[in-house]
Amino acid sequence: MRYHVGNGILGEGRPQLSRCTKAARCALCLSIAVGWLYFGSGADAQSGSPLRDILCYERMTDEPYSKLSRYVLDNGLAVIIDERPISDTVYCGIYVRVGSRYETKKSNGISHFLEHLLFREKGATPTVKQIEATGGLVNGVTTFEHTNYYFDTLASEFERAWDGLYRLVCEPTFGEHEVELERNIILREVAGMKSNPLAIAYYAAMEEFLPNTSLSMPIPGTRKSLKRISFQEIKSFYDTYYVPNNMFVVIVGGVHTESAVETVRRTFAQRESDHVPAPQFTLPPPRKKPHELRLKTLVDQGYLAIGILTDGEKDNHKYEMTLIDVILGSGRNSRIYKELKVRRGMTDFIMSLGDMVTAETRALSDIGIWGVAVGTPPQKLGDAEQIILDEMNRIKREPVALEEFETARKKLLGRFAIECETNSGRASFYAATELANEILSTEEYRGRIEAVTRETVAEAARDHFEDRDIILLDVKPARGLGKLAAIMRFLVFKRI
Repeated sequence: MRYHVGNGILGEGRPQLSRCTKAARCALCLSIAVGWLYFGSGADAQSGSPLRDILCYERMTDEPYSKLSRYVLDNGLAVIIDERPISDTVYCGIYVRVGSRYETKKSNGISHFLEHLLFREKGATPTVKQIEATGGLVNGVTTFEHTNYYFDTLASEFERAWDGLYRLVCEPTFGEHEVELERNIILREVAGMKSNPLAIAYYAAMEEFLPNTSLSMPIPGTRKSLKRISFQEIKSFYDTYYVPNNMFVVIVGGVHTESAVETVRRTFAQRESDHVPAPQFTLPPPRKKPHELRLKTLVDQGYLAIGILTDGEKDNHKYEMTLIDVILGSGRNSRIYKELKVRRGMTDFIMSLGDMVTAETRALSDIGIWGVAVGTPPQKLGDAEQIILDEMNRIKREPVALEEFETARKKLLGRFAIECETNSGRASFYAATELANEILSTEEYRGRIEAVTRETVAEAARDHFEDRDIILLDVKPARGLGKLAAIMRFLVFKRI
């Protein structure tokens, strides 16, 4: 199992005129358009095949190489399918809208704990073995706002693999004994994470920059919280959040759309929707001056991260900020890379924070992060800090040159196209947009990137790069008596 710390890409084709809006009977199901297609008789309006219990349907693209559709079953489950006849494989994920951001300090780690437990199965027909027998891979991932269980296998084996994944997620078999066994495994996993001294800087930064929010808590939980989470609490958590109207399915690859959605509908038919508590997310308070955290710990070189918090998926300039990421810090042609590495030879470690996280976790529902991280000799940290801040100020003051702007946009769209080549990449994009309450086709996404101008980039920079919005993490090696204190702090940290 994996988990991602942090927090948007695919499908080809031309958007069609038919779109479905959010139905009153499934308020949590997402929709992006303007018309209704009802299936009162239970038949697919375009094909006449018997698709019962379909509340809402939309065909988003209809090209030879990508047929993107979105269905909503009457129990609230959304099903996004991208039929790709050119693919011999299929990716399928069952997504649940719950993650560590839904937790309290007492229950911290329960989402990730549950993910582990669903893979700890017993019975005559183990689901993981069934999926792997199809020649495929199966795994799970827990993030701040969602949990995903997925497989990647041969398209000809879709139904068999789906049966295994459905039973894994929706027919749990773990009991109190399995909870205790898995608790020990996760405690060792958490301890292993803390073996790197840089981990203390990460935890300190999350608490400093995101105080009094669940975002400051580690996704896998803490030693203290994991020890007190009970079997009954996990069971109640599962019953509360693992309901169809709080889940969606993404299928991408060489499947037949109507057959695939009927397979999903048939297995989910007996599961009913239920009330899901509205998330009570909190945000860090606004600040009137830059927010800095400077630490000394058991590292050999200096590390620096400078960034700002954004409004996540609600950000009015989210596409501009993606392009600014490419211009300033992402890749070998970025301004900061060329200045720090090429011109000054100060570092070989330069990375935008946007490159360090997955598409689904790049921006959360109401908060995100933009930033650049570098590693350099401690005596050069001050110079690196000034260069990064200068470049952030420069993009506010000076319009980006046309050639640089066009190159950055082409690079962004090129990355996007490469991501589109894989079923898992497409699925990641569809999931991210579903989580953001707006399913986009790849053509729509490209259109939004192409609509960004040099003027809107400058506007976004001025809006986001105010001095008061800057957050800065500076990590240096501890020396002398400070090193002894750092050792003591690290030993205590590992025990928390």
